[in-house]
Amino acid sequence: MADHFFLGWLMCSFALCDLNLARAALNVQILAPGFVNTPMPSTITLCGPAFATGVDYLNRIYAPDMNVTLAYVYDSNFGNCASFTDETVNMVSRWLYEKRDPKSLTVIITPSCAMDPIVMMQVATQWNILLITSTQSDLMMRNKVLAPTWITTNVYPAQHYGTAMLSLMQTHKWTSIFVAEEDGPLAFYNSVGSIVKRDLQANNIQHVYFKYKAGDSALDFGQFLREFHRKSRVMIFLGPAESLRILLIQAHSRDMANHEFVYIAFTPFPYKRYGTFTWNKGDDDDSIVRQAYRSVLLFMAIDLSQDTSANLTSMTAVWTALYRSDPFYRNQDMQDDPPVPFLAGTQAALEMLAQVSLSCLFSSIPLDPSCESKFL
Repeated sequence: MADHFFLGWLMCSFALCDLNLARAALNVQILAPGFVNTPMPSTITLCGPAFATGVDYLNRIYAPDMNVTLAYVYDSNFGNCASFTDETVNMVSRWLYEKRDPKSLTVIITPSCAMDPIVMMQVATQWNILLITSTQSDLMMRNKVLAPTWITTNVYPAQHYGTAMLSLMQTHKWTSIFVAEEDGPLAFYNSVGSIVKRDLQANNIQHVYFKYKAGDSALDFGQFLREFHRKSRVMIFLGPAESLRILLIQAHSRDMANHEFVYIAFTPFPYKRYGTFTWNKGDDDDSIVRQAYRSVLLFMAIDLSQDTSANLTSMTAVWTALYRSDPFYRNQDMQDDPPVPFLAGTQAALEMLAQVSLSCLFSSIPLDPSCESKFL
């Protein structure tokens, strides 16, 4: 509700240049920068079907008063989200200089991948245009001096992970903690790790931070299990389910998977890429892992059975059909299941934008998109 109110105030508070302008159709340009070469569910490819259904919905429901167009901005030559972040400003700025229609209302909507949203915020602020992020947020958003045009439809702000861990430590009176982060293709764990590390440091919590490389070879956790045994009894494990299983098997062999040790695992929501956090795999290690899972706490940001705002299951069939029919989404074989919370956040961003745009369009003062320089 707060975001919706702010968005309405943001867009309706444009200083409108000519009160006598004839009310005409509002042309809206949506610019969607994002990453494409990663299995992360927050890419514009895996979130793409929601952009498609959202734009189609707006053009069907709000015609002829509104005309919405969508432009993706990406570079398939980049191999990871971090390298893409460095080029984001150049690509988006180039698009705004060369392709932006000054007679249209331009808005940036992006799922961001692991791209630093603050970088995108700086671009939006410089151009004085609205930025909506559908999977990322930052505490800076609360400061409307530093982030005057940025809102989010993210249903689980990652900023709360550190706060949750601090609360958990205080509840159980844990005084030290060991953090293990997997350096691999799932950038979610890097994002969570940086936030958890920041909050532990800010609160002077004794901790050891260990990062390991996920590769083709078998994982060997011997070194940091020895370090963990020396330093703490509580571990935050930032890695997928299969890596946790390997860790627990090796911990069991060292008698470190019992009531004396706690392993805190993370997943944003049930999603195949992160694995299934269970002992039951149907192999010879099931009995060992079942016993070891008694020492595991699983932190799940979104429970889709409880959070209806993140669970648009009625749209899943449509999004799946789009994955299968359009090669741009890189998921025609449905190797990746639809990341429903991220798709829902993207759809919500588009629908919220349209409702407020129309409230401005049909207000007593007509909206003149050419007056963007007087936003706010």
